[in-house]
Amino acid sequence: MRAIPGPNLMGSAVKHHVRCLAVLVVFALTGVATSLSVAPAHALTPSPAIANAGSTAVCTFVAPLAVTPGTLLLSPQVFHYTTNGESARLTCVGKINGYQVTGPGWYLEAGTLTGTCVASSGPGHFSLHIQTAVGVQFVEGDYMALMVAAVGVEHGPAIDSTFQGIPTSGLCVTPVTEVTLVQESTIRT
Repeated sequence: MRAIPGPNLMGSAVKHHVRCLAVLVVFALTGVATSLSVAPAHALTPSPAIANAGSTAVCTFVAPLAVTPGTLLLSPQVFHYTTNGESARLTCVGKINGYQVTGPGWYLEAGTLTGTCVASSGPGHFSLHIQTAVGVQFVEGDYMALMVAAVGVEHGPAIDSTFQGIPTSGLCVTPVTEVTLVQESTIRT
């Protein structure tokens, strides 16, 4: 039996999206993304409470995210995202730098993704300030983000997150330039 020639339905953009989805599924199911991510030496900057290392907190936030130049459905490109400073109000349960979290905090997230609004990946950076039993504590770190169909994961030495990006300006057929980010993160210090 001979194959009938037809249109190339698996063009490079579609192949890229399939590869991104496959990588996301593997990372999400096996948790190997943390061992594969590359983090510089400054990936986690602990407070003087380093003697109390080994803490974990689960944190959530909802924040507006600016996307430039805007991402489209079938036009792979490099785009940047940011919360525009520590503007996201953060709620955590657990310990940061060895101290019990006692109140809300503020969170910043920024990075660069390569892909489309359907599938993308790339490096990012976060920082947070949060109230604890001994005062405000600071944590920052780097991560790799993978996103497929507006949901994704972030993995880094100090953070593991799941998130959903809800477009508030643009619908993929027009550039998405603003997103509401709903995220849950495990922070390790």
